[in-house]
Amino acid sequence: MKNLLSLFVLSMLLIQVGCSSFTERSPAQVDSEYFHNAFSFPATVKGKTNHKETIEKVISENISLGAYNKKDIPRSEFVASKSLPKGEAFHLELDVDPKTSQLVYRIYHAPGALQDDVASYALMDFFSKIMDSGKLDTRQAVFEMYYNARQGDPIAIDNFLKLRDSEQHYIHGIDNGVFNSDEYQKASKEIKNQRSIIASEIKALKAQRAKDKAKRKSILDALDKAPEAKQFRTLIAKNDRAGAASILKKYLPWEEMAPFEKNFWETYLEVIEKPVPLEQRVLIYRGLDGDYIHRGVIKGKELTQKEAITQNKAFIMSSGMVKNQGSWNRRLRSLESMNEKFIATTLDGSNEFAQAARISTIFKRHSENPKGSPFLSYTPNFDIADSFGGERVSAYLLDPRLLNFNYASSFDNEIEYLVPLNTFPDELVGIADIDLLPEDKKYARLDYLDAQLEKLITNEYGEAKKKEILLKIKKNTYDFFKGEYADMVAVQGKSPAASNLSFYKKFLTKGDPKPPISPKGDMNCKDLIELFWMAN
Repeated sequence: MKNLLSLFVLSMLLIQVGCSSFTERSPAQVDSEYFHNAFSFPATVKGKTNHKETIEKVISENISLGAYNKKDIPRSEFVASKSLPKGEAFHLELDVDPKTSQLVYRIYHAPGALQDDVASYALMDFFSKIMDSGKLDTRQAVFEMYYNARQGDPIAIDNFLKLRDSEQHYIHGIDNGVFNSDEYQKASKEIKNQRSIIASEIKALKAQRAKDKAKRKSILDALDKAPEAKQFRTLIAKNDRAGAASILKKYLPWEEMAPFEKNFWETYLEVIEKPVPLEQRVLIYRGLDGDYIHRGVIKGKELTQKEAITQNKAFIMSSGMVKNQGSWNRRLRSLESMNEKFIATTLDGSNEFAQAARISTIFKRHSENPKGSPFLSYTPNFDIADSFGGERVSAYLLDPRLLNFNYASSFDNEIEYLVPLNTFPDELVGIADIDLLPEDKKYARLDYLDAQLEKLITNEYGEAKKKEILLKIKKNTYDFFKGEYADMVAVQGKSPAASNLSFYKKFLTKGDPKPPISPKGDMNCKDLIELFWMAN
């Protein structure tokens, strides 16, 4: 399985070919002085001992916490630098190896820094807190918070400063008395000063958020009570993508979002409103055990559940929507209220750090218990979907830009992809419901879904083009998911993604985080943090 758990490209440049990482060996420049200071360690007095080996050991012990396989463990990388600002011993930067996709903690060190007792111990202390503080549940949450800090989010920056300002961790094998030295106390005082300064920015941000929240919520009561034809579920049933996106946009708590979370939802809204055609989508499955099957609307008439399933005009919604009460518009308020619940908080039930790493936190919680989650999970592996399906398993053709690999899940054998809130009727290939299948298909559900795919493509493109379009979809699916399954059978023929070249080219601009493609047209980036960072 390709190591998608660690596809976090922290690059400052948009690379036009594939997912290459920025490889210049000097710290990237960021406008925020506070951000720079959060990851810088001042020089003090050069000692006699070289601490590199000890630093490597401490880093190795801490960054491997929570890893479920060796490929998921980040590495440290020491880079000698003469370009660090005067008085700076170390500067920490988060990145990824472009060849192996391994997470990298890159440590720039000035001449003599590795023999600086105080600076070396401060660096080790910080690493011991990043993953062992109980504040961040996954390595991915660290990288998401780093992304937000790099974008200038004062809460994310303060969270890193807060870790450095917290009580020192005992580090086995070193003289922890250094933490009581005058030099260390001076450095600690400077961190406190930085926090006191940035506190005013956080206060101003929260004040503005309160105003924006009041403005946003002022229209929600009326939307809650909108007639049935303008309710979120009805718009989905009609396959009114623009209408559904418009309603969702009004309910999303934009004012509470850190930059990454905001990018995520902006991208989602854009894609659901204007998805790629069926021939450019990928095939994926979901088990439906326990899911309520919602019925599509055809020519103004809501289908029966049997009609919706047999005519492939059904859709599903996340438990965060279905398990709530009130009108279907009102249920969208859960996208705000969930931020204080299990699904969007850290293990200690706190929102303190989760608010700066929201998506990674939800992904992790969803993998543990999807109750109350805003996401639906899918897998490219039919057998996995079938095992979760009970008496029902379904297949979909989804725009690949909607598929978010759950990099925070500990169940890497499931190969879980997440999509927010709902499916649309036009994405459904078919539902193999054992109670509705012909006798000869009851235990051949994959064959049934394959037949439904052929039927869908024939209806959309005609019998003459059916074979060609099916090959495109199979090739696209193989190209997109082949890293997950070594035994996936290659599909011969020209990559259909090449036909998407002109479509995706417009997204290869700064600030528009869509999947980059290789010169051959292959879509080879499937991790949303990677995509977002490359566009910034």
